[in-house]
Amino acid sequence: MALWWRAIRLQQALALGMAQYYDIDDILADEELVPAMFLEAVNGVGLLETNDTDRVEPRSKVELPFWLARELHLRNVASVSMPPCFNKKTREEIGADGAHVDLRSRCSYFYELGCKIVQLIGDKSIGNLLLVAFQTRYKEVLIKAHTASSALTPKFLLLLTKEETKLYDAAKSSTAAFKTWRMGGPRFQKASVLGRKSKPVGE
Repeated sequence: MALWWRAIRLQQALALGMAQYYDIDDILADEELVPAMFLEAVNGVGLLETNDTDRVEPRSKVELPFWLARELHLRNVASVSMPPCFNKKTREEIGADGAHVDLRSRCSYFYELGCKIVQLIGDKSIGNLLLVAFQTRYKEVLIKAHTASSALTPKFLLLLTKEETKLYDAAKSSTAAFKTWRMGGPRFQKASVLGRKSKPVGE
């Protein structure tokens, strides 16, 4: 990776705060590729495999990690376009049967990238798309987590984004805990601090 890429990453870490910078899901969401077009020539990049030099000419179209595309966009070096995962086909499928659309193959961080990209391209319809998709799929995730047989689970999970998979796991865990409680499991758990023996004074 070129030194100026590393410099941009360091600036982002300082701006966001190290806690968010080291959030693994936020980092992976920032690595999602988005279409971009350079508005001016840039040297020392080495993005194009067909180019023998490290120079990128104006109007060159490339796919860049979101974190890099965002910085170049803010510096008026490149423009960012709508990622394919939010295109017309995806919108129509979500509108028709959103609960069974394979969002994972389109973008594992569909919701996170949508929230990030809308700030750059200014298309407010993305916000409504994310809301409709989440509302439709959230209900199905909960139903499957509470009722689906283990034989159907793997196929269903292949459709889910990372965020939806976390919701499914949380709902599944909650259901299992409730069943244990209902079958006579422990109602209360003593805090670990209460089980500690205090040391005699002077030791």
